[in-house]
Amino acid sequence: MSNHITLHILEGTVKPESVRFDQDLITIGRNPSNDLVIDNRLVSDFHAKISKINYKYYLEDLNSLNGIFYENHKLNKSEKVELQNGKAFSLGSVIIKVSFSKTQTSSLPDTIKNNQDNQENKKNNKKPIPKLLIGSCIGLCVFCLLMLFLKVLFINDEQTIQNKQTYPNYSDQPVSFPVPQGKIYGFTRNDDEKTHPDKVIFTFYAKSIICSLNYKHGGTNAQEIAIILNSKKIAFVPMSQAGWMEQTIKLPAEIIEKNTNNIIEFIHSSNLIKTQKETWGIKDVSIQFIQGKCDLENGKYYYKLAKQFFDQQTISIDNLYNSQKYCIKAISYIENCPSEQSKQLLLEYNKKLENIIKLLDNKYNDLLFKYTKSLETNEMKKAIDALERILLLIPDREDKRYKQAKRLLKRIR
Repeated sequence: MSNHITLHILEGTVKPESVRFDQDLITIGRNPSNDLVIDNRLVSDFHAKISKINYKYYLEDLNSLNGIFYENHKLNKSEKVELQNGKAFSLGSVIIKVSFSKTQTSSLPDTIKNNQDNQENKKNNKKPIPKLLIGSCIGLCVFCLLMLFLKVLFINDEQTIQNKQTYPNYSDQPVSFPVPQGKIYGFTRNDDEKTHPDKVIFTFYAKSIICSLNYKHGGTNAQEIAIILNSKKIAFVPMSQAGWMEQTIKLPAEIIEKNTNNIIEFIHSSNLIKTQKETWGIKDVSIQFIQGKCDLENGKYYYKLAKQFFDQQTISIDNLYNSQKYCIKAISYIENCPSEQSKQLLLEYNKKLENIIKLLDNKYNDLLFKYTKSLETNEMKKAIDALERILLLIPDREDKRYKQAKRLLKRIR
């Protein structure tokens, strides 16, 4: 008896689909290398995995951004939960239902002894094999060997041709700052630069949360190449009209992780799924840290505002977001101050900001879960209410969470 698992995607993709698996390990995420690929911005590159242990299937979170909810329970990072037939789990706004099937192998008949007796009788009564039949068999074997030899030669020639057309792919290998000026990253007509067809990953050490990204781009179409900062999309590379075009964007301070390595990705959405790659390139990539003025008084003033909004978060749903905004502004005023007092304040402010961001993410994920569960039970009024509360929770129209909620709300209505 062997078990199979089928994953039915009910919500969160362009169209529902069902995929059956019989392997012991299934990975789920947005990256094309997963066993189940889900094109949804709330799903991480490598979001979840399902393991088969002793004929049972277990679900586990792969340190995803938006987590996994199963039966009204959010999985911890190291938690494994056994999947039950007919139950569903959610990854962001994607709902996946689980079903199991079993196939039974045919059993041996109970008449083995009789068959052995029949074979013994056949041996005793066997007749000599005609010489013509023996010759035909030998000829057929020679013909099969010849065809096999020719097929091997053909496959080798075909692989040789394919090898000549291949190129190195370093899309998943990060490039550390500082980046050499003039070096092109992407997929160009130059054989030496066909190294990053799908995406380019850069890593940089952030000594401040106030910084900007500078780069030049060529061969790009609008809304085709996304810029991802620490797993969060912050912008698209504009369309390049002719030649190289220079761009500068301010990096969101609330996403920057200070005094550690940060990751910026340029992801070509079309090349991720296409065999025939499109040409594109970026170069002269740099991070410019903006040295703010040392102003302890203003820093203390904005931090006081941040604490007031934080303490009044139950009064208005958007107070937590406002608290985050003022805390970031307070840090920008004091992070360049040399005094020992400012260093102590900076530690306190950064700790407060980390707590605010965590609470904001939890509230957002709770509302998103309510939305997905309401859709599952066909309670459209509750689903609309959850999305409207997300718009109030995160009032910034440029925030990707606001845009996602707005888009889902429009689709429902």
